Amino acid sequence: MAVAWVALDEAALLGSMTSREREQFGRISATAGTPDRAVNVLADTVAEVRGMIESAELLDRVDVDRNKIPPSMRGRALALARWALLCTVPGYEPGEARRTEYLEARRYFEKVATGAIKPEPSDNPTANPTLPAIPHSNAEVISGVPEKITGREELRGL
Repeated sequence: MAVAWVALDEAALLGSMTSREREQFGRISATAGTPDRAVNVLADTVAEVRGMIESAELLDRVDVDRNKIPPSMRGRALALARWALLCTVPGYEPGEARRTEYLEARRYFEKVATGAIKPEPSDNPTANPTLPAIPHSNAEVISGVPEKITGREELRGL
């Protein structure tokens, strides 16, 4: 059954954080050059999740909108993004619980990449669900592989 895929936004990311984590991130996000940090981390996370789905050759399930992921993967994707964001806060240690969440999410997406876990198909799938053709080499084989490469007889005189 096809479902509407969802976008990850800064509100979802901040909503997945504790008040202390939001405070620590807020402390650095006010400095020059960092307001877009959460947006960039979310974009990277979405690209990574979609890449894992696509690497399992599940292109017929992928949403045409490059900013969306399956809703069932949202929480785990937020765990990846949250870890990536909190690790950039100087002097702040996210803690063992957050590290465990991150590692579990990473293992989950590794299973997605191998095809062991399949996402629900999008209600707006890509128009061309095929992998791009890889051009063949122009190399020409001029002889076969010898039947016996090594052995006492072939090594005489070396």
